[in-house]
Amino acid sequence: GTWAENRDCLWNIAGRTEIYADPFQWPKIWQANTNMIKNPDVIQPGWMLSVPPAGPKTSDEMKAERKYYRMKRASESTESGAAATGTSK
Repeated sequence: GTWAENRDCLWNIAGRTEIYADPFQWPKIWQANTNMIKNPDVIQPGWMLSVPPAGPKTSDEMKAERKYYRMKRASESTESGAAATGTSK
């Protein structure tokens, strides 16, 4: 499929049966494509992503995933704090 049709994300790509059939494997795709993907929440139409072979996540992939979720939580708490005080970023 194409991004324009599916609005794909790494989670959906990893979840496809022909890829990994496990959306939790999305960090494998992210880490294999760091030359293009700076923010795993943003992929662009037309990008040809490399998909590594299926298998357990490497320690680097798990480390990147933990860092991503820490940054995401920090960003959300900053946004909710700003919303509570009536300020914006």
